[in-house]
Amino acid sequence: LRSSLGQHAAFVGDHARARTLFGEALDAFGRLLDAEAARRDAAQTGTYLAINEMDDPAASADQVRAALERVLGPLAEAVPRLARSAEPGDPYAHHLLLRWMVTVRERFPEQARTEADTYLCAEPAWRESAGHPWPLILCYRALLLPVGRKSLGILERAVDLAWAEGQKGTVRLIGAAIAVLAESRGGRFPALDAELDGLEKTVPAARSRIDCLRDWREQAGGELDLFRRVLPFNFH
Repeated sequence: LRSSLGQHAAFVGDHARARTLFGEALDAFGRLLDAEAARRDAAQTGTYLAINEMDDPAASADQVRAALERVLGPLAEAVPRLARSAEPGDPYAHHLLLRWMVTVRERFPEQARTEADTYLCAEPAWRESAGHPWPLILCYRALLLPVGRKSLGILERAVDLAWAEGQKGTVRLIGAAIAVLAESRGGRFPALDAELDGLEKTVPAARSRIDCLRDWREQAGGELDLFRRVLPFNFH
């Protein structure tokens, strides 16, 4: 319950309350007798806490990194392993790592440079899979690379995954946001207008966010700003 309330607080930008609630949840998981259940629950809530720290303007670089390593372990080991992984148990940790690299590059430019270089050096061994959160993994990979044909191709594959048959609601909205971002880099998505129209019907509560996507196409701003406005908290 505390972890769930923490997520609600994080979604509306109440980072201090989210931090407190996630901390209470993690303390409670630490008292569980079932060690494996405790590990799984702590990993999930620890991921939420790390994302909340990335999004909190008041959090320090060290605070963000500590929350990340609580989930992933030492980054010197986690980065080369996850860069080459498409194992079923790794996508959320992989997404968390890439989200951190791209986010801290904006806020703390020196913080993730070594880790990003290590990740990029593993590019020949990068693998990918289907299903959420792989569209976001591919998107953040593209944002680590220089603007160009290679990064655009990765963004286009990310949209294809998010709009694959059977994907619905939030995942398709994530795909639409990635498509809008990719358009600003020269991509072309003839189905985007129809996709946005469809999302207005299937996810009516997201109407204001869909309007943000339409507006951003006309007057582009920062790429991460787009994600923050349209895809709050762990939706990006």
